[in-house]
Amino acid sequence: MDQENLFGNERKILEASRKIMEEAAHEHNELLPEFSKLVIDYERLIKLTTKIFKISDIQGKNIKQHEDEMRQMNHDLQHLEKSRRKLMSDISHELGTPMTSVQGYVKAMLDGVIEPGEPHLRMIYNKVLLVNDLVDDLFELSKLEASKAIFQFSEYPLEQVLDLLRGRFELEAADRGYQFSVEDFQENIPEAGYVSISIDLKRFEQVMNNFVNNAFRYTAPGGMIKIHGEVHIEKQRMLANGLHCEVTFKVSDSGEGIDEEALPHVFDRFYRAIKAKSSTTPGTGLGLAIAKEIVQQHNGQIGVNSVKNHGCTFYFTLPGTIILDQAWETES
Repeated sequence: MDQENLFGNERKILEASRKIMEEAAHEHNELLPEFSKLVIDYERLIKLTTKIFKISDIQGKNIKQHEDEMRQMNHDLQHLEKSRRKLMSDISHELGTPMTSVQGYVKAMLDGVIEPGEPHLRMIYNKVLLVNDLVDDLFELSKLEASKAIFQFSEYPLEQVLDLLRGRFELEAADRGYQFSVEDFQENIPEAGYVSISIDLKRFEQVMNNFVNNAFRYTAPGGMIKIHGEVHIEKQRMLANGLHCEVTFKVSDSGEGIDEEALPHVFDRFYRAIKAKSSTTPGTGLGLAIAKEIVQQHNGQIGVNSVKNHGCTFYFTLPGTIILDQAWETES
C-alpha cells in the first residue's frame, strides 16, 4: 500500500480541520487556540508517521534485496559445490587408469622385473602428459560451468575472422595431406554493410581448433575438411548500429562420421573416453564439453550433424550485427 492510500483519510481530516479554523478565525471562540494547537500537532504527527513509513518502506525493500542476494548466493554456492563434487569424481575416475599404469611400470622397474629403457620411460612420460592435460581441462571446464572464467569480448568483422582461420589452419592441413578450404559465408547483405561479431578471440579460436583437430583425427589424409557457414539476417530487429543477425560457423569433413545414437552425447564430458576406453585416439574427451561452455558464454548455440561413414559437420551460431551506413538505413 502506498503513502497516498495509507494516509488518505488522515489528510482529509487535516484539510477539514484547517477549513474549520479558517471559518472560525473571525469568531470569538475560547476553544479555537486549543483547536489550532491540536491541528498543528496532528499535522506534525502525520508528517512524522509518513517519514517512519518511508524509512520502513526503504528498509523493507533493502531486506528483500538482501534476501534475494542471499538466495542467489546460496544457489551459486550449491552450484559450485555440485561442480566441485563432479570435478573430484571425474578426477578420481579418469586419472585412475593412467596413474595405475604408471605405478605398475615404476614398481616393475624398481623390482627388477623389467629393465628401465626408452620405450617404457617414453610410455610413462606420455601417460604423465595425459594426466596433466586431464587436470588442466577439468579445471578449465569447472571454471566455465561455474561462470568463473574471464572473457574479453571485442568486435571483429567477419571477413577478418575468416582470414584469421585461413592463416591458422591452411598450412597445417596442407602439410598433413588434407583438402582444406575456408569458404566465404553465404551472405545477403547490402554492399555498404558488413558483418560484425562480438567474441573473445582466444576462446573462439579454442572452439575452432577443437573442431578442426577432431576433423583431422577422424578423417584419413587426402580427405576433405572445410570451414564454411552463413549469415541469417533479421530485418525486423534493428539495433542502434545496424541489423541483428545470426552467424553460423561450420566445420565439415569427409571422415568416418558419428553413430546416430551417439549424436546427443558428443558434447558430454568424457564421452569419447566412455565410448572407447581401449581406443588409442589421443585426447582427454573434454574438448567438446569445453567448446559447448565457451559458445554458451557467447550467447550462442552449438550442435553437430552426421551420417555414419559420410562425414560430419560441427557448428555453432553466434549473434552478430550487420553494420550499415546511413544511406542504406534511409532507403530501407
